[in-house]
Amino acid sequence: TEQKRTVERLQLFSRAVEQSPASVVITNTHGEIEYVNEKFTDVTGYAASEVLGRNPRVLKSGRTSPDEYRQLWHTIEAGEVWKGEFHNKNKQGQTYLESATITPIRGEAGRITHYLASKEDITARRAAEADLRHERWLLTCLMDTVPIFIFFKDADGRFLRINQAMSALLGAASPDAVTGRTDADFLDAGDARTTAADEQAILQTGRPLLEKTE
Repeated sequence: TEQKRTVERLQLFSRAVEQSPASVVITNTHGEIEYVNEKFTDVTGYAASEVLGRNPRVLKSGRTSPDEYRQLWHTIEAGEVWKGEFHNKNKQGQTYLESATITPIRGEAGRITHYLASKEDITARRAAEADLRHERWLLTCLMDTVPIFIFFKDADGRFLRINQAMSALLGAASPDAVTGRTDADFLDAGDARTTAADEQAILQTGRPLLEKTE
């Protein structure tokens, strides 16, 4: 019965690794590949039979520096976990970016016998992040170029962000100097109370305040 349970556990672990959404690579201490899962084949285009016995350098694109590889080996040979990124190249010659975690595997005597790499293709994520940074840059350029006053506040009336025109209107040293402050720091008490009341009415009713002269 115990032997059957052991076999079932091994089968469960095997299926978990095979069906993992991350690429899994196991190498011996010389860096020779002994196992890859299906996700590895999906990402790299290499079948298991094409990489078993080979070094993962088959994926090198030349864009990851030698110093990074030296640091990787220094870390895992010391028995520590390494985390980082690779610029790799698939079988078709296309480059992609991977986030990787490489863990030493120890045998019963505590000696390192293998290395386990779990890797995720983050090419699309990084491209989306770059697009988002570009959109933010465009928004900042727009805000700081238009001659109208633009500001964002939280529900308590504290400034979150303002543009250059608004900064000049308030007499602030820079837009960042206004962050976290309220109209009470720049207007007389009566005007600050009126502004706060108008903003609370907008929050409570959901209706905009249009064409009011201040």
